[in-house]
Amino acid sequence: MTLNGKQVDLGEGLDTNLDSFLLNNLDQILVDKNKGTVKFLSVSEEIKEKIDNITADITSNQIIIDKPNHGAPFEGGEDLDKIKVIPGSIGTTRAITTLNLHNGDVCVSPMDMAEYKRTTIAELNDPNISSSKTTPTGLKVEEFMQKKGVSAENVLDMEEASWPKLTELGTEVHSIMEKVFKGEAPVNKTLPDNVFNSVVEQATKFKKHLMTLYPECTFYPELAIKSKNLSSIAQTILEGAHLDSFNGIIDLLVVDKFGKGHIYDYKVSRKSIAPEGENTLEW
Repeated sequence: MTLNGKQVDLGEGLDTNLDSFLLNNLDQILVDKNKGTVKFLSVSEEIKEKIDNITADITSNQIIIDKPNHGAPFEGGEDLDKIKVIPGSIGTTRAITTLNLHNGDVCVSPMDMAEYKRTTIAELNDPNISSSKTTPTGLKVEEFMQKKGVSAENVLDMEEASWPKLTELGTEVHSIMEKVFKGEAPVNKTLPDNVFNSVVEQATKFKKHLMTLYPECTFYPELAIKSKNLSSIAQTILEGAHLDSFNGIIDLLVVDKFGKGHIYDYKVSRKSIAPEGENTLEW
């Protein structure tokens, strides 16, 4: 309940608690013929109001800039040349790869491509390992190298070439999922028709699954969030980079009828990640 602009929790015994509350706070209840003083919100309405306020706050502070070439503490945005950023805030992925910790290190070191290539080529040239690996097209690496007469270096080049496509696919999947959960028609931008139709079908099936799992739930896809309270260590790390908060995007927040939130994250994989016999919707 909201009283004079302040939220009040009446607890479970609504009728009894409300009577007691009104008697104890009668002198604080302002009477205005043109504007109601007491307003009741359902759990879902109250949560929606809070989320709308958070989203409005983040959106109002966002600016659009040219995408940095490297090393800048920003992330997000669909346009490859432009990104949306929140001044003074840093995305979580960028944070763990660029912010210096108290000992001068970062949480996750950048990928050493030279070492990765050296190790991978050695593995591909080892029949015991290459026989269990597959190419981006699904063929066994050992079989592919023999049939095509290509080297381990060629296979590695193929793998590297597939990375941008996987990133593009991930972006497309997120866009499709967002549209489906908003009840809007997904738009195919770059995917082959069979892949697009498959993703839409899976997204629709997943949505129905969640509606069964959480009756009367509310979906909040691609929800932007920003940190509010930080530990002293996190605060020190951010201050060292002249920043004040972390930000990110929740792929999907599901709020059930009891007001409990359930967070879902989407990942793109060439293979099914669900154990054999398990429902893929649960993974």
